[in-house]
Amino acid sequence: MIENIIDAARGRPVVIQSLFMRVNDRGPDAEEIDAYVGRLNEITQAGGRISLVQVYTVARRPAEDFVSPLSSNEVDVIADTVRRQTGLAVETFY
Repeated sequence: MIENIIDAARGRPVVIQSLFMRVNDRGPDAEEIDAYVGRLNEITQAGGRISLVQVYTVARRPAEDFVSPLSSNEVDVIADTVRRQTGLAVETFY
């Protein structure tokens, strides 16, 4: 899948949309966020162009009771990490 994204991003800039959520009351840990940032960097280092990264959380009641949104602060921390470690433009949605 990452190769397909890289190929598309080489042809034209892409927007990466990323949903983060709490599952069984646990949000993404630092290792998961680091892996996500690593993939974004992998795309750009391979010549892919990312015009924007959108970081958001659950906005409507999910079908599964064990899924819930992150707090605004948690979304902001993820977005700040992406900005700092990739240099990419990031938008947040809550």
